[in-house]
Amino acid sequence: MKTCHTFVTLSLAALGLMASPHAASAYSLSHLDTDTDYNALIDKLSFVPEGRIGSNSIGGTTYELDIHDIVNNNFVILDRDEFVWSNGTATPFTLAYQAATQNVSYTVGGKTLTSTATGPFTDILIRTRATKPNSKIEVDNLFLNGLALNNSSVADANGDSLDYLRIRGLSDKTDFLLTGQSIMSWLGATPSQSQLAYQIKVGTTVEGPLSESESVPEPASMSLFSLIVGGIAWMRSGRRSKQKA
Repeated sequence: MKTCHTFVTLSLAALGLMASPHAASAYSLSHLDTDTDYNALIDKLSFVPEGRIGSNSIGGTTYELDIHDIVNNNFVILDRDEFVWSNGTATPFTLAYQAATQNVSYTVGGKTLTSTATGPFTDILIRTRATKPNSKIEVDNLFLNGLALNNSSVADANGDSLDYLRIRGLSDKTDFLLTGQSIMSWLGATPSQSQLAYQIKVGTTVEGPLSESESVPEPASMSLFSLIVGGIAWMRSGRRSKQKA
């Protein structure tokens, strides 16, 4: 009886966790290797936060952080600021969207840029690019609404110099919070003018919204579900054994 009570308690806790907002991911993750693949997929952008190597100094004529949009094939900056990247250092970022106001807030290393979404969106595509030899950029440690994505976008100028991480299954009708970090590293002279860069492209794609069949359950939730199913089978097996005895 005690064993049964313990299992029921665990089952209820597991079911409660599975029913929580973060228990099962409503997102689909994949990678694109080229800008050609991206251009064939993207429909319309809503906003694009960016971090890039510029002059990598304060007080110059360029910038390292921005939020931009593409309007009639023209690059339109919505907000920007200067920033100094440290070689090989993880720099945290936060991207927040508020559905009620469509406000966008993008914070990198204590500097915050703001703008307003210009349209609906279903996807986030994190693009990384490295073009200077012996340089690399990583965007990782990603969490979306508190859920670990366990994936990253990495570009290495000595190998795969371009990468897209696609996160599918968002909606402009719902708030979201994306957190992560970027690491820019290089040998020799400091890169400049976007030789290392990442963009967080938020918009719609030609594939439309994510279908229910495409959603990927969170591994922890699947494990709890398996525990429940396995426990039920174990209990039934025990009852059958007692009946036979």
